[in-house]
Amino acid sequence: MSSVELLSLLGQFLLVTVIAFVVIGGVASFMRFQGITTLAEDHDGDVHGGEEAFHALIARAISRSTATGRSFSMGVVEDLQDVAPLRSIMRPEDRLFGLEEGRVGLLLAGPVEKVPAVFARMLECMAKATGETAMRMGVAEFPRDGDRLDPLLERVAVALQAASPGNCALAERVFDVVPVPTADDPLAEIQEDQRHLVDPVAGVLRETDFAAALQKLVSKARRYGDSVSLLCFGIEHLQRYQEHYGDEGVDAIMGHVGRVVRTGVREIDIPGRLANDRVAVLMDADVEKSVKVARRLIEQTRNQLVQMGANSLKITLDCGVAGYPDQGDTGRQVLQRALVALDLAASSGRGACQVYDPEQDLALRRPQGDRTQEVF
Repeated sequence: MSSVELLSLLGQFLLVTVIAFVVIGGVASFMRFQGITTLAEDHDGDVHGGEEAFHALIARAISRSTATGRSFSMGVVEDLQDVAPLRSIMRPEDRLFGLEEGRVGLLLAGPVEKVPAVFARMLECMAKATGETAMRMGVAEFPRDGDRLDPLLERVAVALQAASPGNCALAERVFDVVPVPTADDPLAEIQEDQRHLVDPVAGVLRETDFAAALQKLVSKARRYGDSVSLLCFGIEHLQRYQEHYGDEGVDAIMGHVGRVVRTGVREIDIPGRLANDRVAVLMDADVEKSVKVARRLIEQTRNQLVQMGANSLKITLDCGVAGYPDQGDTGRQVLQRALVALDLAASSGRGACQVYDPEQDLALRRPQGDRTQEVF
């Protein structure tokens, strides 16, 4: 065997060895994670498993809630002498997880506003069982207070520090204050020969050009068997802002929303402005992936305050989602149904995101008529 052949065999052996180590490491890591999460899921409330298993349980809850769109609350109780009495008052869908001595973790179905009532029942239970009333609790909500494990844990820790004995503290929102954009900011990075296509306030495509882009992308998706999704965002309480701050205030809010959307999507995604001060995003992705983007943009907008004179405004968006081919066959139909979904989301409020549902569409029957007639 020549030296060249020997070196070739040695290289192949090393490559196979490296691949085998990577695969074994990945399988071992996966099995370890599955073991931890199984321990967390099977946990009965005793102090067992520790912080790592509790964090794995939260990570699994985040994954499930991201897929289903449901919120959940998580918290930590400190200064607790005995976990056992609490088991009897926990709902089947809630989880009580023993951590280190005197601390328990909680995973609760539903929004954070329901947690104080749960904590009141816990206090009452412990007072009857042991006479204990000194425990305290810090709570945060997914996705309102964070969409990843670390931010949620940080919010819980801050809330826990703020909680006094016998009390429950909800995570305080931490906002970034952004200045009102100047009128020429949205066009600053747009080439001069393309500025006529861009809305000067929001810095996204004008309505007619956006409609044309939607038609072309749906036609392309039909030709190649791809998926297209349309996100339509509406601003909650916009009429109230209009009455209080006038057209200049609405333009400032639109500039803020446009900036969040522009910087929060991929370069291949197409943001545009619609009538009635709405902003939309066109994506070559299926609806499931697009909903995740919509929720992230809603959260990013809500986590930044717009400074309006002496006031700081928290802007909340609602979103309607529809896509080709699942919710519509043409660009106009997709837009129409995304707007229907937006109306449904707006009726729920509080940053809702709604995928088009034909049954709900029949119940709603948009009273303002078909807005898509004006842009197609």
